[in-house]
Amino acid sequence: PVNPEIASPYVSVTPTVKYRLSAEGTELILTGGVQPGTHYQLLIAKGLPALDEAVLPQEYKAEIAVPDLEPAVTFQSQGMFLSASGSRTVALKSVNLAEAQLTIDRVYRNNLFYLFDQSGYPYGEDDYMDSTLSSALGDRLVTQTITLGGQRNQSLVTPLALDTYYREDKPGLYRVNVTRAENSRGTSRWLLLTDLGIVAKQGKGEFLVWVSSFATLAPVADAEVRLINGQNQLMASGRTDAEGLWRINGLAQILEKQQPHMIVVEKDTDFSFLLFNLAEID
Repeated sequence: PVNPEIASPYVSVTPTVKYRLSAEGTELILTGGVQPGTHYQLLIAKGLPALDEAVLPQEYKAEIAVPDLEPAVTFQSQGMFLSASGSRTVALKSVNLAEAQLTIDRVYRNNLFYLFDQSGYPYGEDDYMDSTLSSALGDRLVTQTITLGGQRNQSLVTPLALDTYYREDKPGLYRVNVTRAENSRGTSRWLLLTDLGIVAKQGKGEFLVWVSSFATLAPVADAEVRLINGQNQLMASGRTDAEGLWRINGLAQILEKQQPHMIVVEKDTDFSFLLFNLAEID
């Protein structure tokens, strides 16, 4: 074992990079700005002392080859709700990948409860292995190869404009999947195109639901709100007022027997939902 501070003057790297030394047992660890796909010369000078006063009898040289970054593609950011009145674009982040396989699946709105009940629901990114969506829930809309490219070992951001790939008169919840063509491994995002933002608060025997616009942050009036239990049955329903609020009281007895599972909000052709067990905060 060696002391990293004592060892520092004895260690050099060519080409020069900024690094720090640490020790773990009998290993001296160099961590810093080495670049993928680059070769370095490591020199440890003669005379390096160990903690037990042993001394390195001769200098040590080695060529260190830092490998290229593993080819990969993922989504640049997390989140599921995408403003329907915005650019309808998500960003892919890739490295050392010339192209990828894009597939887009759609789950129909009236099948969302069954999707959540069968397989849970991922709010963020998720590993993907080219799994097929059950035809009972929805269907595949797109299978296409997309070009990525970029410089070697440099991260590249590619915008993915969804309207380029599909426009549907029967919208739903979309699963956008991007995989490496050679092994079908990649990532997926669940996306709901909507301008209805939902906040709900549960009290003792009552609920308060607030609906506002993603586009303007203004309250959404006269939106239909439905409170659904864990058996996909309606617990209560109503419409938002001019302030975008819907209040329901007197549910104490109902809540003793039924647990709220999700809130569904519709306004004209727009649609959104909120899942209690996955969007809950104290």
